Amino acid sequence: MVGDRNRYGGGGAGGYLTWLGAPVFVWLGGISYTLHLLHENIGWTVIGRLEGAGIPANLAILAAIATSVGLAALVTYLVERPAMRWIRGFYRSRAPRPGTGPRVILRLEPGIPPGGGASGP
Repeated sequence: MVGDRNRYGGGGAGGYLTWLGAPVFVWLGGISYTLHLLHENIGWTVIGRLEGAGIPANLAILAAIATSVGLAALVTYLVERPAMRWIRGFYRSRAPRPGTGPRVILRLEPGIPPGGGASGP
């Protein structure tokens, strides 16, 4: 439906989902892949240990969320992003630069068609 464009934030300042552009959500989007990788194992471990120590389940869950988000941010900024900078720099340094590759000179002799000039069979 044509009117639905604004409802989903694509097309104007009046979209319903423009709040997703808030800095906290942009930041969460930046760490989301690492958070996805870490949250289950870290979360269950934190919850299990805290509940085993007598901490109420709701507090254990909040602690697991905070721990998962904190670790995801640390891994994103201290491991993932520096590694990506290094990888990109490595591949850029190996990419051929304009004018540094092998020189190919194509010389066409008069009377010889492009492709070698061999006549048919």
